Amino acid sequence: MFLIAATLADSPHPALPDVDVVTDVFWSLSTPADGVLQHLRLAAQARIEIVAFLQAQDGPAALTGIRNLCHRVISSSPYLKGWEIHSVELLELKTDVIMPDEG
Repeated sequence: MFLIAATLADSPHPALPDVDVVTDVFWSLSTPADGVLQHLRLAAQARIEIVAFLQAQDGPAALTGIRNLCHRVISSSPYLKGWEIHSVELLELKTDVIMPDEG
């Protein structure tokens, strides 16, 4: 499983779309070819910030899957006309967290 952050950006003065609607578009357009989307969270301020957990073969496949999904969402949604992918990055998922001794 891979943790990925992506940012979508519009012109300098974007009209922000409804994040719930855009989230629904992401879920509806996700395909197994992108990897298995496990979790998706979007936030919008001047840009749309995306955090996703994606099950994929490896990190590069996860990045490609999210890029492809973002392109599909942008090209399919009138809410995102003129928007583009600003960044996509693989985040380190820490699995070796040591919990303090409660003893």
